[in-house]
Amino acid sequence: MKHFLSYDSAREMKDYVVKLLQTEGYSTEYLKIEIVRDKRGFFIEASSETDPQMVTRFKHLLRERLRTLRSALNLTI
Repeated sequence: MKHFLSYDSAREMKDYVVKLLQTEGYSTEYLKIEIVRDKRGFFIEASSETDPQMVTRFKHLLRERLRTLRSALNLTI
């Protein structure tokens, strides 16, 4: 599922999740992350030819971060 964001939010989210992966012990040098533009906004695509488990973990952490931010937005409104 694509989560559409602004470019700044997508870039910030990518950096945050990569740092989380590094603290978990993953070597992110072979992780390819792209911020792709769509007509509805930007979304993040991740791939790795050497470690597909890292891509799965990246996507999971990204979803968790989005849920956290969205719940924080709902609480402040």
